[in-house]
Order: sequence, then C-alpha cells, then structure tokens
Amino acid sequence: MLEADSAPLGILGALLVIAALVRPAAALVAWGVASLGGAYALALVLSDRDLDPRAGFVAAGLFLVAELAFWSVEARDWPAEDRSAARVRLAGMLILGLAGATVGTLLLAAGAAVPADLGLVQVTGALGAVGAVLALALLARR
Repeated sequence: MLEADSAPLGILGALLVIAALVRPAAALVAWGVASLGGAYALALVLSDRDLDPRAGFVAAGLFLVAELAFWSVEARDWPAEDRSAARVRLAGMLILGLAGATVGTLLLAAGAAVPADLGLVQVTGALGAVGAVLALALLARR
C-alpha cells in the first residue's frame, strides 16, 4: 500500500494526467506521470521495507499510462488512424509493458537474493539506474 503521506502527490499526478486528456497538452502528461512516479518513490522511502516486489509492475503501469496518454493527446492532430495500425501499436505497447514488468521483477528477485551489505550491490544498482535514465532519454528523443 502507498503511504498516506505520498497520496497528495499521487492525486496531483492523476489530476494532471486527466487534465492533459481533457485539454490536450503533452507537457501535462509528463508532469502527471512524473508525479505518479514520485508518489510511488516517496511511499517506498517512507515504508520500512527494503524492496517492493511489485515495483516492476508499477513501472510497467506508469509506462502504459504515459504511452496511452501521449497517444490520446497526439491523436487529436492526426488524420483518422487505420484500425489495424492502431491494434499493432497497442499490442506493441502491451508487449513492452509486460516485458518491462517481467524484467523488472526478475531483477528485483535477483537483487533480493544477494546480501545487501556487499558494495557490489550498490554499484550495480547505481549503474542500473543510470542505464535506465539513459534508455528513457534515448527513447524520448525518437
């Protein structure tokens, strides 16, 4: 469960995503998803657990919210999309979300199996975070 102290940030994120869909604004989607992710991160910091085994699914959910919201905002400027192209795009998003959840869950399971007092765990975690940010930056550029 999310900590009560992070709920306002999560509510703000949800409201920003809704506002982005009502008034097509891609910037609001980005801020909304960032707020949702921030609420989850704050809840993790405030909790007393070391790892959340659902983190991969939360990340996949945030990815799908962002992709579907951006698609909805951008689709208003496009001509009518072919239904088969829309199905392929949706299937691709779902496959990427499922793959992200699977890989994230496997990495968390692997991380939980290693003793946390090893310096290698912190270095690997930091490198993984840097790699994730770089991957997101590269995806955002295309």
